[in-house]
Amino acid sequence: MTVTEREARVLAKNFAIAQYKVPERNITLLSTTPVVNALLCKSSYSIELEITTGNDTEERHQVAVDMMNGEVILIY
Repeated sequence: MTVTEREARVLAKNFAIAQYKVPERNITLLSTTPVVNALLCKSSYSIELEITTGNDTEERHQVAVDMMNGEVILIY
């Protein structure tokens, strides 16, 4: 199974919904970048997210989505 960029974005959003307990409308995808030979996983997408929490605080987070198995890893 190889994860496409579109699928990686969906996985990243679903991860953020579960992790931060916010609705999808509170999540903005800022950037998606393919990464090759990273230490974390050999082939992945780096996705930067902006999340608006319940008290209207905006947070930025970055996740890596492994292209081979779809695993999402929180970077920051």
